[in-house]
Amino acid sequence: MAKTEFSPTGDSNTAYFIGWDVGGWNCDRNPNSRDAIVILDANGNLIGTPWRGNLRKYINCCTTSVKWTEKLFNLCNCKVTPISGPVILAVDTPLGFPDAFIKLTT
Repeated sequence: MAKTEFSPTGDSNTAYFIGWDVGGWNCDRNPNSRDAIVILDANGNLIGTPWRGNLRKYINCCTTSVKWTEKLFNLCNCKVTPISGPVILAVDTPLGFPDAFIKLTT
């Protein structure tokens, strides 16, 4: 069996945190509305690449929570697997602020 790369530190018990900023369910009707996914390890290090797009087709085709989590890791081009450690999914996590909000607060 090939060795799997688990985390930047090599710790196979690293927890992973997925932040999901939910776009509209029918993102394809509004090109400015997209889902966004970011994955961090227990130390707050970015794992893979942030992803932005429409998750609807992936949600509908995944038949288990394990397959769904694996799909999120794959979309972010992660070299780790979700079975490497516990995974916490934070739904509708604000991963950024709209320009109007930034102008209002600055």
